[in-house]
Amino acid sequence: MKNLKSTSLIILFVLLQSNAYPAIRYVKAGNPTPIPPYTSWATASDSIQKCINVCVPGDTIYVGNGVYKEKLTLIHKLALIGSGWDSCVVDISRFPEPSPGSYPIVAFDVRDSCIVENFTVTGGYTHISWRNSWAGFSNYQWPPPNITKLIVDNCFCYRISEPIILNNFEFKHNIVNWASHGATVSPFPMPGIGIIDSNFMINVVEYAVGNNPTPIVRNNIFHFLTRGKIISLFESNYDAIVMNNVAFVRFHGTDYIFEPDGKYHNNITFIDAPFAFNLERSSSSVKNNIIINAKNGVTISGSASPDSIRYNNFWKVGKRYANFTIPNDTTNLSVDPMFVREQTQWDTLPGDYHLQKFSPLIDKGDPAILDRDGTRSDMGIFGGPLGEIYEYRDYAPKPPQGIRLRYDSELKTVTVWWEKATEADFSGYIVYKDTLSGFIPDSSRMLLNITDTSFTMNVSNYNRVYFKICSVDKQGNISEPGTETGIVLTDAEKERIVSEEYKLYPNYPNPFREKTKIGYYVGKRSYVKIMVYDIKGELVKYIENSEREKGYYEAEFIGGSENKGDFGIATEYVSGIYLYKIMVTDAESGLPVLSEMRKMVKIK
Repeated sequence: MKNLKSTSLIILFVLLQSNAYPAIRYVKAGNPTPIPPYTSWATASDSIQKCINVCVPGDTIYVGNGVYKEKLTLIHKLALIGSGWDSCVVDISRFPEPSPGSYPIVAFDVRDSCIVENFTVTGGYTHISWRNSWAGFSNYQWPPPNITKLIVDNCFCYRISEPIILNNFEFKHNIVNWASHGATVSPFPMPGIGIIDSNFMINVVEYAVGNNPTPIVRNNIFHFLTRGKIISLFESNYDAIVMNNVAFVRFHGTDYIFEPDGKYHNNITFIDAPFAFNLERSSSSVKNNIIINAKNGVTISGSASPDSIRYNNFWKVGKRYANFTIPNDTTNLSVDPMFVREQTQWDTLPGDYHLQKFSPLIDKGDPAILDRDGTRSDMGIFGGPLGEIYEYRDYAPKPPQGIRLRYDSELKTVTVWWEKATEADFSGYIVYKDTLSGFIPDSSRMLLNITDTSFTMNVSNYNRVYFKICSVDKQGNISEPGTETGIVLTDAEKERIVSEEYKLYPNYPNPFREKTKIGYYVGKRSYVKIMVYDIKGELVKYIENSEREKGYYEAEFIGGSENKGDFGIATEYVSGIYLYKIMVTDAESGLPVLSEMRKMVKIK
């Protein structure tokens, strides 16, 4: 009996000791044999929270594929590692949405010094939900605990109104889709620092980063649904550090992009906001930024000084400075940046914002700020110490825009005109002519080489004639042709000007394996829908459903393994024939202006 008691005590001691020190534990959805303390895949917990409940500080939990419909309360110094955000999901959408003013539903109720990686977190937020209804990573105790360290890495927050709200954290390499706010740095229980680094945030309704303490915001891509506010600090005694970010807005910007003060360097914004910067203090620094489409560049008040606003590019901005002037302003520019490729529409990839070889923004940043190769800094997101070393490449210019035609019935002439090219290395235009619509512009159809933005031609000997215009740069690169225009002249009817106000282009490539792009052009602000159907005529997917300003756009259909469902899980369409149809409605009149269908082929 004595020996039995001694043996039992030894076993008990070993079991207690095994749970007293940090360990690696496992969670596997649906595991039929969960056995605490869950230290192998065979005995893994079938619930993340059950596994957390047996953990001690310093433990690491590996979570396998699956959807876990539970709210989680973490412990101090816990590492929670998912198998990948494409297949490991914490879903809190089943919980009832709280009423306005209540605490939100929190997916990860965190404690100090935790690490969370490789999860999808999904809630029930929509743009009409109460803005604080669903939280990803937070702690809503009162008084709240002081979080000195939290790392959230490589996660996907889907329909979470507040992806993260804490006083100290690092939020990096994450994707946010549908959120009221991107990240909030809380002042409670004491001011801290929030690092928001290398994230992709899309469909953000209000601000990207907000609240009081110091946020460090770098190398992010922000796609706003509305408003378009990157920084929103509620107290003016804090300065943000915001560097090397690019931002867009789907509809119209309605606020300041950066407010109030901070170190704003090497950012790019495509937001038609009333103001880009609202500065109040002398500590602000606005340098090496590229601001596009804002109505006003900068407004200042308080102790803010114009001297802090140097070496920026304000392109297509109504007024650089709203309420002040900068005498002998030679460092701030208003020129075409000459990016490699700008984003053509809201829901495609965000473009390539490297500078072309002859961009006027190369080595035009602050001389005191060096690029990573040791040379004077460039403007934009690839300049400065957080940028990158890359080769400047020469590309063909953009096609001529805004092509129009006017017919003079008395003189029997047509006049064609278009918008002036803006690239620094622009040289001239080539005008091509043919009597057939849709012709290929080659040397046999060349009509003119000109530098002006219009020409007049006698058409008395023509029944119909069509024109295409290309831009040429100083290196001899020729652009794609702009929108085709032309005129049909017959004895039986009044002349009819033919201009591609609206056009659906063939998809490219076709056939395709993984993905294909469908180009279209709208001549004025319009509402555009593009639907993809299978050969039986059943709807497969909407790839465009939004309002577009005048211009050329591309919609992308992903039919291969890159296609993602709601939780980022890959799906693939079968090979075969698909149909795509465009429907365009004039935004002002509400009348349909284009309905056209084309065919494409997906191959294995």
